[in-house]
Amino acid sequence: MTEDATDTIEAPNKRFRSYTTVPGFFIQDEPTTRASAIPPRFGLLDDSADRWDKFFAHLAGLDESADRYTSYKVFFLGRHGQGVHNVAEAKYGTKAWDE
Repeated sequence: MTEDATDTIEAPNKRFRSYTTVPGFFIQDEPTTRASAIPPRFGLLDDSADRWDKFFAHLAGLDESADRYTSYKVFFLGRHGQGVHNVAEAKYGTKAWDE
């Protein structure tokens, strides 16, 4: 086997993942959305009392009807705002903050 032979050999159990979004559930799907904070209900469009039950039931339905290579996931991602450590670094400078 040559050094570059591994480039041409495919592992039999190699898995590839591809992520896409399913539009129509969250306000963040809209290209005009410019949220500066986490919107109510994490952006879920349905504002009914049982919105999360309906959402997760629909998600389960998508999984049940999907082929064996497809599954549906929900990721809730957030970013914190300006923390005390950010303010202190700005006040004292990066060099002093890192010491």
